[in-house]
Amino acid sequence: MRHQGARHPQLQTILAFAAVFVLLLLGYWFAYVHYPRFRLPPIDALSLLPLAVLAGLASLLSPCSFPLFLATVARRASREGEGSAR
Repeated sequence: MRHQGARHPQLQTILAFAAVFVLLLLGYWFAYVHYPRFRLPPIDALSLLPLAVLAGLASLLSPCSFPLFLATVARRASREGEGSAR
């Protein structure tokens, strides 16, 4: 007699991801309920927007992701060059 789980390995994978997702949602909910929230006035919260933009740019230009960005641009440029040569 064969094990039922062996017939549907994709179903087991999907159920595993769903279980992890539910656990992450429960963790988020727990942190949201029990962690003290910031009570910033709207003007102070708006002043954090430039800081968030600068943090995003810094993460794009970090030593880990900048070479990947250059490789992506080079690949796209080479594909466009091949298309116009035909």
